[in-house]
Amino acid sequence: PVFLSEPDVFKTLQLTPGVQVGTEGTSNIFVRGGDPGQNMVVIDDVPVYNTNHLLGFFSVVNSDAIKSCDIYKSGFPAKFGGRASSVVDLVLYDGNNQRTTGSAEMGILLGKFQIEGPLVKGKSSFNVAARRTFIDLFTYPISKLSNDGGMGYHFGDLNAKANYTFDLKNRIYVNFYYGNDKANVSEKSNKNETEQANSQAIAWGNTVASFRWSHLFARNAFVNTTLYHTSYHYGTQIKESYKSEAISENFDYKYRSGIRDLGLRSDFEMPILERFQFKMGVSSVIHQFNSGSHSYNGTRIDAETDFFVPDSLVHQSSASESTAYLELSGTLFPGLQVLLGGHSNYFSYGQEGFATFEPRAVLSYALSPQLSIHSTYTHMGQNIHLLTNASIGMPTDYWIPAQKQLGPEKAIQWAVGASWDAPEYRVTVD
Repeated sequence: PVFLSEPDVFKTLQLTPGVQVGTEGTSNIFVRGGDPGQNMVVIDDVPVYNTNHLLGFFSVVNSDAIKSCDIYKSGFPAKFGGRASSVVDLVLYDGNNQRTTGSAEMGILLGKFQIEGPLVKGKSSFNVAARRTFIDLFTYPISKLSNDGGMGYHFGDLNAKANYTFDLKNRIYVNFYYGNDKANVSEKSNKNETEQANSQAIAWGNTVASFRWSHLFARNAFVNTTLYHTSYHYGTQIKESYKSEAISENFDYKYRSGIRDLGLRSDFEMPILERFQFKMGVSSVIHQFNSGSHSYNGTRIDAETDFFVPDSLVHQSSASESTAYLELSGTLFPGLQVLLGGHSNYFSYGQEGFATFEPRAVLSYALSPQLSIHSTYTHMGQNIHLLTNASIGMPTDYWIPAQKQLGPEKAIQWAVGASWDAPEYRVTVD
């Protein structure tokens, strides 16, 4: 599916069974009764907190940068935790390590480019993809014709990934993403020796950066260690001014919210007896929450009567989260596939702590080369909550930590189903 000629991964996910659409035309997904805040979206194992551009009509995922996309609605692998409804696992394209290629597109409202190639031929590669809307180039000049102010909106994002192979056992990856939306409206008037000006600006976006080291111990036994930073920010500013011969007044209001993570994770994988795959891992992350900080300045504020004073009402906090998991998957006997695992988590906020254990199990049996049946059991927990307007992708959504008055979310899911594989299509029933 496309919007304004732009393919969108999340609009494709909306076509899969068990996924519902929010407001028509937007990219929000609601998986099996969950809300958007219960979906974990990870890009190269790094979580992304806001997935929308343009109030949800575009997602933050640029299709030119994506190598693969998997959605888990049940039977979650043990490595994933932290959300109650689903996991969307996105892997970025590494780039071509043999030759440099690229592409560019320019439309009426959107332009984008992509370039990939080797840094050191055969050993290193990069991929860069960027896009930007040109809505503001049309709306701002037109709006200025009717008044002395203006109105504009645009969004842009940048994906960049590079890797380098030192030898057969060691490889590093560097990943960076930046996306931002900005909208503003202003108005000015100058009548009867009186000057008046009003303006409002809103900006929101994500920043993701990660460094991963991949080390091969033996044949098909390896460990990936990732250090990452991810953040989401939202801010709005309102300015008003009034000036005449007798009086001069002004007002300036700012509001900010967001979330910022600094995390480290290590994932180990190795084969056992040629029929099984063993996985384990640990991770630790520090969450920093800004659940709404305000500042007020100007001559229009009366400290004795205005209820929103003091000037700074800051609601900032931090929490830590540690996880560990184990998973064993493989073939018990011909036709029967099994996955057994567990995900443990400890979340600490202030003087409060929450510990959870989340077992996972998947059984799949092939009745014939085309027909198979499966059964899954999943226990998921979520320690951070999204306060949201679920109808559209408003950037005013913000995250808060689990606490005594609002404990962690928990979800237990059983699922059974069957699938039929044909050469050109697949039919699945859950």
